[in-house]
Amino acid sequence: MFTIFQILAGYGGAAPESFEYFYNGSTSTSISVPSSVSFFKVAGVAAGSPGQNGPVGPTNGSSGGGGGAGNLAGYEVPPATVAGQTIYIGCSPNGPSYIKTGSHSGTSIWEAGAGSQSSGGSMIAGPGNAGGGRGNPGPRHQPGGSGGSATNAGSGGGGGGGHGDGSGEAGKPGGSGGTTTISGAITPLGVGPAPAWTITGTPGGGGGSNQQGGGQAPNNGAGGGSQPGGWYPVGANGGSGGGGGGVVIYGSSYGGGGGGFGANHSSGSGTGGSGRGGFLIIQLTY
Repeated sequence: MFTIFQILAGYGGAAPESFEYFYNGSTSTSISVPSSVSFFKVAGVAAGSPGQNGPVGPTNGSSGGGGGAGNLAGYEVPPATVAGQTIYIGCSPNGPSYIKTGSHSGTSIWEAGAGSQSSGGSMIAGPGNAGGGRGNPGPRHQPGGSGGSATNAGSGGGGGGGHGDGSGEAGKPGGSGGTTTISGAITPLGVGPAPAWTITGTPGGGGGSNQQGGGQAPNNGAGGGSQPGGWYPVGANGGSGGGGGGVVIYGSSYGGGGGGFGANHSSGSGTGGSGRGGFLIIQLTY
């Protein structure tokens, strides 16, 4: 499911006209760009990865998910690149965000890569910033690593904390999710009727203490890892990682990676937190 806001404004006479589009969710669509186009700009972020699921080693936490790459300042595409072309547009809950020519598998004009459980997403085509890296899993006796922070992109989820031991050492905490900051965000054209946006970033969710789940990032952002089972009497299982901070537009968070789960001795089972999908903004005048 996706949302589109379209804004049309006339400046007198037959031309020029400006349009503004917002896409999120599972989008696979296209627009025809007239040969008279004089301005074309794209901004957005790709999806963040979920945290790693189990099973993992029984005394280790699992890794967080990397944040999605992005460009929130916007990339002004040379008009000649898109004039007279059909532009293919895609974003999803777990993949890249892109505009392409030829087809959805064609040549990328701008494409931001999704995060993974090994790293933050990287730019595939055009300018932008990498997503924050995953938080590393905590081995036995060690806490989970914090997720990587990012500017104008999604941040990584924290790693799950390691197991203590059965002789009195408590489990170790999960890492916190990284923080997303925004610099010079794309400005709405302001021609209505759709509401103008404000783009902000959020901190990540906090890492859980021993045997506790990780925190969700604000604005319904990326989820923390699941709560490990109990190991009593000393509470020796690890805490789970917090979800990575995201890019907030229209009140919802995008691009953050999910947190890993804390060590769950002896099964090694658990569920990583969910990542958040991507979005795209396209502005053009012709």
